[in-house]
Amino acid sequence: GVDLIYLAPPKISNPPETLEDNKIEISWESVKGANQYKIYRQASTEKSYSRLATVDADVTKYVDKTAKKDGITYFYTVRAANGTTTGLTSQRMEKTLFATRKPTASCLGETVTVKWEAVEGAESYKLFKQNTDGNWQVVYSGADEFEYVDTDVSSGNKYIYSLVVERNGEYSSFDTKGVTVYC
Repeated sequence: GVDLIYLAPPKISNPPETLEDNKIEISWESVKGANQYKIYRQASTEKSYSRLATVDADVTKYVDKTAKKDGITYFYTVRAANGTTTGLTSQRMEKTLFATRKPTASCLGETVTVKWEAVEGAESYKLFKQNTDGNWQVVYSGADEFEYVDTDVSSGNKYIYSLVVERNGEYSSFDTKGVTVYC
């Protein structure tokens, strides 16, 4: 006789998460009988899904390092597989990506001026400054300004700033390198 294998669709265990450098992580719960998982992606600019990767059954998450386009929505599905049998498709997950905006910074005397471009649809901006101890602190939070003047600086020092944008309840990834200025 023929053994039939039923593979349930993987249950997505959390919404896709944006990691540093705009990498998107998806994860799912394991499926009984699966010996691998197939991960598929479709961008809102594409007509169909394409397979991103196949991973072994002991792996239940995948990091998409190729989703780089600002404003593009990426759709993901996962299918369990065992030999020639491929199970049903998981529910669709989606993530709209928007790239980190790098501000510009200039120093004049003992004042640093940090500027950034407005982002369409942005609800708020958070400008971070790295302290001398390496920790980051928010120095500006708001939606109406595209420039911040930092007077808490002194000549002979280096300052690093990073901008995070909120749009539709999502945040751009945090750029740990930021923009550096010397006074």
